[in-house]
Amino acid sequence: PLDSPKAPAHPHHVLGEAFIGPKTALDYAMTHSIDPWEEVTRYIIHCILHLVGYEDKTVRGRSLMRRKENALLKSLGRRGHLLKKI
Repeated sequence: PLDSPKAPAHPHHVLGEAFIGPKTALDYAMTHSIDPWEEVTRYIIHCILHLVGYEDKTVRGRSLMRRKENALLKSLGRRGHLLKKI
């Protein structure tokens, strides 16, 4: 979506926007003893899955999204592409 009808045409197809709450991810990670960088990466993956059509409004949808998130986190981790503190 474009911010305004008069915005210039984008040369690429825009799926949407994603807003990540790093404080929320950090709080959740601290409460559940999870690496905060992995949790932020999970939030990013979750947003991308929504942008490409996955939904989590049903038990089945949530389960499918969680399995996909876990598979992608595992794949990124093996490749050394998880977010990490520099």
